[in-house]
Amino acid sequence: MRILIIDDDEIIRELLCGTLKRVGHDVYELASAMGVARAIFEYDIDAVVVDLNLPDIDGDKLARALRQHVRGPSLGIVLISGLSLDELTPLALIAQADSVLSKANIRAGLEPAIMQACQRRERVARSS
Repeated sequence: MRILIIDDDEIIRELLCGTLKRVGHDVYELASAMGVARAIFEYDIDAVVVDLNLPDIDGDKLARALRQHVRGPSLGIVLISGLSLDELTPLALIAQADSVLSKANIRAGLEPAIMQACQRRERVARSS
């Protein structure tokens, strides 16, 4: 899969990218929301991992905007944050994200969260 990581924390981006590359994904990264639409088209992105706290826009607002994007209905969206899953889940529902991940659980939870997001998008596409 082709996955776009959007997180302003360089260390977290490196951890996310490394984790996904090790299991065979093509991974692209951005430090802010600038250029997201272009990257989605240019790299034919399957899923995005969006940090909740970006410098230029809140991640939940970005996720909501991405869902309205022309590729939005087929794009897997995972929201990540240092918040607990209990705090993240309501934000994900409002933002129309497919999955959530606490940064405390990146190594073990990243791949399952992305797979869940993509499977959810496939189900939505089939039911349309």
